[in-house]
Amino acid sequence: MKQLQRVVVVGGSTASGHSIDEDKNFGYLTSTRLDLPLHFYTSDLAKMEQLNEIIESSDISKNDLVLILAGIGDSWPQPQGIFQRILPPSWRGAGKMNPASRMSRSFSRRIRQRVRHFLKFSVKLFFWILGYYRPDTNKAKFSTDVSNIIQTIQKIGCPTIWLFPQKPRIFSTFIELSTVRKYISIITNQLEESGAENILAIDINSVIDDQADILGDGLHLAESGHEKVAQKIVSSTTEIFKG
Repeated sequence: MKQLQRVVVVGGSTASGHSIDEDKNFGYLTSTRLDLPLHFYTSDLAKMEQLNEIIESSDISKNDLVLILAGIGDSWPQPQGIFQRILPPSWRGAGKMNPASRMSRSFSRRIRQRVRHFLKFSVKLFFWILGYYRPDTNKAKFSTDVSNIIQTIQKIGCPTIWLFPQKPRIFSTFIELSTVRKYISIITNQLEESGAENILAIDINSVIDDQADILGDGLHLAESGHEKVAQKIVSSTTEIFKG
């Protein structure tokens, strides 16, 4: 296969390396080990429709190695309607009801974090029972948006690794886990149906440790998780895309 020109990372907060040093995220590690320039097209809680627009309007070429890690932004439940409006601003939106990514070193601050986390979980559970804690994007639209991205990638012809998002890891995210699984299965089905030869699917959950490689919020990758994902990407790229 032709020589790759750069690594392009497309996705949400995990793809950009949420709460870790810039040089520790899997995109940076991959580009360094493949000795290629790196470019990010990422934003927190990025949705599939938004990412497809970015890919279509960007300068991504058939010689770029594209790494996609997305799906959480669409699938992650959040308070809806009037229930969202009565919450403090810092609790509104997808992911805002989760615990902190890292616990404070200060004992008093850690206690406040844990109390805040308990309150958030209680409110979230109440909203969920009432049916007001759900994703913004319904499954039908999500399926269409995923299909559009696959078609765009096929049209460009760039070698692509589609990373399935890590599943939530702690008890307080059990509601989100059930929803995320359903949305990720849509990505799996769309990729299988497309038969896209230039897209390789990798499930992050088969690469990382259930606890050690995830931050305290039960969702984002820790430095060790990014390291393992980068190792998998590099080995896959060497064997399949450059071999």
